[in-house]
Amino acid sequence: MSELLFKIRDLNIYNKNGKALLENINFDISRTGIFAILGETGSGKTLLSRGLIGFMPQGISASGNIFFYDEQKEYKILDNGKFADTTPLRGKLFMWIPQACAGALNPRINCLGQITLPLQKICKLSKKEAAERAEEMLEILELGSNIKAMYPHEISGGMKVRLMLATATAMRTKTLILDELSKGLDENRCKKLMELIGKCRQEYKMQIGIITHQLNLAAEYANQVLVLHKGKMIDFGSTKEVLINNRKPYVEALWKALPENGMELVDYGSDRT
Repeated sequence: MSELLFKIRDLNIYNKNGKALLENINFDISRTGIFAILGETGSGKTLLSRGLIGFMPQGISASGNIFFYDEQKEYKILDNGKFADTTPLRGKLFMWIPQACAGALNPRINCLGQITLPLQKICKLSKKEAAERAEEMLEILELGSNIKAMYPHEISGGMKVRLMLATATAMRTKTLILDELSKGLDENRCKKLMELIGKCRQEYKMQIGIITHQLNLAAEYANQVLVLHKGKMIDFGSTKEVLINNRKPYVEALWKALPENGMELVDYGSDRT
């Protein structure tokens, strides 16, 4: 099995007017636990996370290369500036869960159906097999049997995240990227969610990526960290080196911007490292 999960080389992403949104991004993500992409709002975290699986908004263009590795096979997500059609790979090889989970759930389908329908359509499970696996995931993620007949608008934001996690895990998705998974959750609920994510990762051999502006979350759970600021890569490496031992000025500013430290983010220029 390849030790790499993603390899990104000379990645640049542009909006429809040709303005660079991400510039000169180069890094390798290995299969060593959880990876995190950090930065303040507008730094390019979500755009980069979507780029990793080729799930890009309309009007976006790019240059460079993105490779994804599944065991011995290499997939070219971005090949010299051209994104591949990754639709057949989503759900099976990787899944991206947006911070607005409600938008990713079908409001006309109950919570049980949110899990069973992809299992039937994409994984080709029978109706009975899909239902049995869905029940299993609802139990593992501590959602309870009462949620089965409920609809997305009837459950909390934290439960929506867990429902999406249940769907991904039921499909045996190999790499799961969660965008701002802790948004709107208090510290205890966030910790519980991370415990459940860790449980799924260990049980089903999933690779996990988290997109967040919360350095505390990354410092506690991630093994590798990428830091973005205004579309540029500020730092990348082990969590200990990036967030603890050798903090760069911008990373130090992010720490000081945490609520408990006053939330005063220094306005560093994008050329500062």
